[in-house]
Amino acid sequence: MSAWGPQHWAFLLAIIGMLLLFGEVLIPSAGAIFVTAIACLAASVFCAWQAWWETNPSYFWGFVAGLAITLPMAGYWMLKLWERILFSADDAERQLTKTSPAGELKLLIGKQGRTVSPLMPAGIVVVDGERIHASSEGMIVERDEPIRVVGVRSNRLIVRVIDPNEIRDADLETGLEDAESDEPLDFNVSEG
Repeated sequence: MSAWGPQHWAFLLAIIGMLLLFGEVLIPSAGAIFVTAIACLAASVFCAWQAWWETNPSYFWGFVAGLAITLPMAGYWMLKLWERILFSADDAERQLTKTSPAGELKLLIGKQGRTVSPLMPAGIVVVDGERIHASSEGMIVERDEPIRVVGVRSNRLIVRVIDPNEIRDADLETGLEDAESDEPLDFNVSEG
């Protein structure tokens, strides 16, 4: 009898199959690694069948049951590890707000400001001293109306006119003087 019988190959191929499944989680391969892992696992079951089916079927079924228990457990821990390495929830949210304009705009939800131009339904508003493109919720809003940010859609604030009695002076005073001017917006581009 050789040193490497089918029982040895069954265990070796099962281990290689699990490692390949782990590799598929970490390395995107469009399924090539996954297919190879499934082939290794199928070959390990075949080797176990060759090794034990005729002599001791309970060993074969024990091997198959062991795979059936080990694979989901290993998959669960691999996904947990992958999530921990790549997708820490706090880091992902912080990264979103740093890199995405929509993420930065979401921080303004609930803040108050004023319209700089009429919103028909889109225009310019000032929130926290910054001029930002905004849209109303479908209504025409006149210039210099108090507004509250209620959402973000396509890198644009969604605003709603608020009752003057609800205005919090601290929200409106911040940098509003710098953002307002009596000069009309000039969109003419000089040629030359």
